Parts: sequence; structure tokens; C-alpha cells
Amino acid sequence: MADALADLEIRLLRPGDDPDAQLDLSDRAFGPGSGADRDRRVRSLSRLVAGGRYLGAFVGGGPAAAAAFQDMRQWWRGRLCRHALHARRLLTDTPSALRPSPAAAR
Repeated sequence: MADALADLEIRLLRPGDDPDAQLDLSDRAFGPGSGADRDRRVRSLSRLVAGGRYLGAFVGGGPAAAAAFQDMRQWWRGRLCRHALHARRLLTDTPSALRPSPAAAR
């Protein structure tokens, strides 16, 4: 185990990294995508890599794992919404009688 960890490199993916190797990891983890979907996946991967939002783990120089950092900001009419705290307070302060029951959500 110690030898495997000594060989482990974790870093942001770079534009020169092989996108096919990353798609192969994704296919093995989540199942193969369609051939028609491949171009969209490569574009998405390229955007994430260019934005510094894709982390890779490499063992012996080869890819072993990867994770994307998704942009979870919310936009409304071209402006960044900063109302998350208001929404959280609304939900936590709403009397339980006014909240939908878990059974109603089904």
C-alpha cells in the first residue's frame, strides 16, 4: 500500500492531458456513453479543464480517478443571484404545517 501511495499524483488536469483516458475512466465508472454523445462529452471536459475545474489522480503516470468541480452558482436574467441565505432562512423559518409532507413529494 505504501508503494502505491508513493506513486500517486493528484493535480488539476491540463489541456495536454489525454481526453480519451478521462472518458474511459468515466465509461468504466458510470457506463459507456453513446458514440453520438462523445463530442459533447469532450467539449464539456475541455471546458472544465480550461477552467481549472477538473482534478485527476494518476498512478504510475496513468489516470486512476477524476473529479469535476461543477459551477453551482445561480443566475437570473444575466445576473448572479445572491439570495441563497434568504432562501435558506425562508425554508428553515417556514412553519412545518406549511411544508409539503414527504408523502406528497412522491
